[in-house]
Amino acid sequence: MIMNEEDLLESEKFLIHARYLFKIMNQQIMRDLKTYQVDASEMIGLVLLHCHPKGLSMTEVTNLSMTDKSMTTKVMNKLEKKGYIYRDRESSTKRNYKVYLTDLGISKAMQVENLLQRKEKCFQSNFTEEEQRILRQAWQCLLRKYI
Repeated sequence: MIMNEEDLLESEKFLIHARYLFKIMNQQIMRDLKTYQVDASEMIGLVLLHCHPKGLSMTEVTNLSMTDKSMTTKVMNKLEKKGYIYRDRESSTKRNYKVYLTDLGISKAMQVENLLQRKEKCFQSNFTEEEQRILRQAWQCLLRKYI
């Protein structure tokens, strides 16, 4: 579909406003994460592993978090040092590791997920149901186009 100039301008305005809202939300989340002594990359690792209780390989963590291998290794090392994860060699290969949350990691992941849910509810409370529906559609459209 080819957009006319007016539609293109409206799309650009929407993206500028969406970026601004995302920036504000992101700043608030980063500030609040400090109280949990977790940074953004650790948050992603905790939430990913909490969604996969049977563990993930380092390659799976890398792919799902859309980061590179060295970043994944750094994050997993930090989480392991804090006692949030443990690694176990896969029995089939004896070479690769699977990463799992410890009980402490599960607790921390739940705290982080609760924080994210509270922020989402707070954000949504600023919009009517119709505006929320429009935002969801816009985000889904953006995701299809750019991811």
